[in-house]
Amino acid sequence: ILALLGIGGTLYETAMLRFCYPLTDAGILPGSTHPGGSRIYSIRSALDRLDRTLPARAVVQQNPNWTWEEFDLGLYAHRQIAAWDSTCGAEIGGDPAACAHFIPQIRALFTDTQLTPTQASETCREVKIDAVVVTDLDPVWKDPHSWIWSAAPAVENSHVRAFVTAAAGGGSF
Repeated sequence: ILALLGIGGTLYETAMLRFCYPLTDAGILPGSTHPGGSRIYSIRSALDRLDRTLPARAVVQQNPNWTWEEFDLGLYAHRQIAAWDSTCGAEIGGDPAACAHFIPQIRALFTDTQLTPTQASETCREVKIDAVVVTDLDPVWKDPHSWIWSAAPAVENSHVRAFVTAAAGGGSF
């Protein structure tokens, strides 16, 4: 009986890991906290395109106040991230004061709807960010007058707009 329970539990977990995202997209798993397979695919495909165009030394930045729905950015970026979270990952070692000066500037790229493309570009130059990845969960996405809608993205799809700075071979946004 215990072996059957163990095998049954393993089969269930394997099936849920494989089918959770398609079931969420189909609406079969309502109330699920998973972001859905189409959203994850959009993020991954945008980051794959960035990966092919950015130099290996490039620094990519997502919103440092990310939610679990945006965790995949860290999995698929394949580049250094300037500030992984609001403490720059200091919980696994390091000094959070080392990046505390830049966190408000970085956070503004994703939250300040009054920021202009020129100001965003200047922030990236100061903090040495080569690409900014904005998702549909970020506050600037929701405002049609924010800087992300007046700048030309290097990569875009229904869930992601990524901007590459001039230093990394893109245009100045």
